[in-house]
Amino acid sequence: MPVSQVSHIHIKGAREHNLRDVEVRIPRGKLVAVTGVSGSGKSSLVFDTLYAEGYRKYMESLSTRARQVLEQVKRPDVDFIHGLSPVLAIEQRTAGDSPRSTVATVTEIEDYARLLWAHGGEQFCPKDAGRVVQHSIAATVDRLLETEKGSRLVLLAPLPVAKVSALRDEFPRLRQRGYQRVRIGGEIKSLDDPRLIPTGAREITAEIVIDRIVLGDDQRARFTDSLELAFREGGDRAIALVAHSGTEDWREISLAQDLACEICGDVFEKPTPAHFSPNSPSGACPDCGGLGRAMRFDESLIVPDTDKSIRGGAIKPWRIGGRNSIIRNNATLKQLAEQLPFDPEIPWRKLPEETRNAILHGAGSRKFTFKFRRSQPAEEMEFAGVISLLEEARRVSRSDGFRARLSAFQVAGDCPGCGGVKINRASAAVRIAGVSLPEFLAHDVEGALALVESTIGSTATTHGEIVTGIRDRLRFLNVVGLGYLTLDRGYSTLSGGEAQRARLAGQLGMGLTGVIYVLDEPSVGLHPADNARLLDTLIELRDRGNSLIVVEHDEDTMLRADQLIELGPGAGTEGGELLFQGTPRECIEASASQSRTGPFLARKLSVMHESKRLAPDGRWLTVKGAREHNLAGVTARFPVGLLTCVTGVSGSGKSTLVNDVLASAAMRQLNGAK
Repeated sequence: MPVSQVSHIHIKGAREHNLRDVEVRIPRGKLVAVTGVSGSGKSSLVFDTLYAEGYRKYMESLSTRARQVLEQVKRPDVDFIHGLSPVLAIEQRTAGDSPRSTVATVTEIEDYARLLWAHGGEQFCPKDAGRVVQHSIAATVDRLLETEKGSRLVLLAPLPVAKVSALRDEFPRLRQRGYQRVRIGGEIKSLDDPRLIPTGAREITAEIVIDRIVLGDDQRARFTDSLELAFREGGDRAIALVAHSGTEDWREISLAQDLACEICGDVFEKPTPAHFSPNSPSGACPDCGGLGRAMRFDESLIVPDTDKSIRGGAIKPWRIGGRNSIIRNNATLKQLAEQLPFDPEIPWRKLPEETRNAILHGAGSRKFTFKFRRSQPAEEMEFAGVISLLEEARRVSRSDGFRARLSAFQVAGDCPGCGGVKINRASAAVRIAGVSLPEFLAHDVEGALALVESTIGSTATTHGEIVTGIRDRLRFLNVVGLGYLTLDRGYSTLSGGEAQRARLAGQLGMGLTGVIYVLDEPSVGLHPADNARLLDTLIELRDRGNSLIVVEHDEDTMLRADQLIELGPGAGTEGGELLFQGTPRECIEASASQSRTGPFLARKLSVMHESKRLAPDGRWLTVKGAREHNLAGVTARFPVGLLTCVTGVSGSGKSTLVNDVLASAAMRQLNGAK
């Protein structure tokens, strides 16, 4: 019988872990809740038996080569399972540690957004915000004649960067073709010059001088012909050196037949989805490699003890690297103290703030006189600051050990090159309705949905299918109660419940039917006020023709399930038996010997426990102005030595306050963690 016509999933002789030859028929196309006391065998039945067998059968359908690269699972200890269709597991587990995974990537929103910005975005220059357009030769001639009329112009065609030996062979061929001059190292020289190539050079950048003219309407035909020749010789690239009449102030303007900025002439590639991916070389920020994070020196690590003086070692890395350190420690210290001036004997905390900033971050354009060796004259130079000197030392050092010692004074922060958005500046400057991709991903789900339904959706009317894909996935995230998450929120920072619901929203977006979904307590981490929306999502998945098997203790989920399966009666060796199967109404009416869950659903039994409560003794841990993630300057006090419960609706910031703020601060202060 075809699977589509099978009404039940028949499991017989399940003996995985503590299961005792369990036989059960699970109805297909229904929402089934599997419950029981902790350790009764729920996960053993659903995940270690049902899902494991479905995964194993799927693997057997693949080629040998495919099976070699995919994770293998052993056959579960079961006689047989009939009526299986593709099985997808959405387990209750913490998110992965990859810094590249975000809410937008795991739900495929970013994949659709890259397509939209690549094909529907308008390019702007990141340097001067000029529009990036594609000019024809005629349009380029008109623009230069209009803006530079009467100016002298030298038209150049760039040659590829090449080794000296290659250029020595190329220059005679240029002379044979009628060219007389080239520009090398910013200087225009004759091809007959015997000192054409600088001595000692290995690679040279050279440009052919195509023409020298004075721009005017009478030169239009000549300029057009010369520009065509320059593009042909320079591979669709050309350079115009322009100087107003009577001056020698030459300006360089980049010209191209490709996309170029209207203001500065910088040339850009036509954007593709890869240009918006931090995992692609063409899209990733060159400074951080697409991670959005970079190591930076931290003031509190450089000066860990503010009661010490500078001479007493307040600046901890000052002497790192030994006598030949680039910081030139002792000489710099003494001469800087005399000229800034400051007293190197008083504690760091007593120095004026302006002095501390000058020592760490530099004194701007102010000049100081330093003499580092007796045999050399004094040098007048700016003092860049300790942090800048440490950065330079880390950059130029060839010693891995030295860089490792410097890393003790660094913490991770937003990349200074991209500001933490992960993609390069050119890609981040592409906009739809005035919104760049990083700006869109910085919105929370609700804000992004409103943006798509208004300005972005109305602007990108020719990309309706892409917009619909983004809109549907945003709506599904909102439905499962994650509307408060920003799209660029790191997936590894989500709680287990949030990560599971994000994956659940992704499954809704796929629109699959005939699938068996197995879920592990999706209500965990969800405030009861948001339970109804999660259950509506599960019902929607079921109504699409899927089967849902949920391991769950939540009362609302069990009452809305089509059928309940209870394992028990106890945990471990006392469990592993099928205790009850039926509708929620039948479970409520069941006796205590038939079901341990039914009496609680019927309110005949309840869990009550009176405990002695202690009063605060005056010792408090205080968090002031917490602003991590969605916290808006929260100040909270925790009594020391007591059990404190932090609660609130899902996404209110509970885990952020306790784990990301309080626990992180404690680890840093007590253990020196970074």
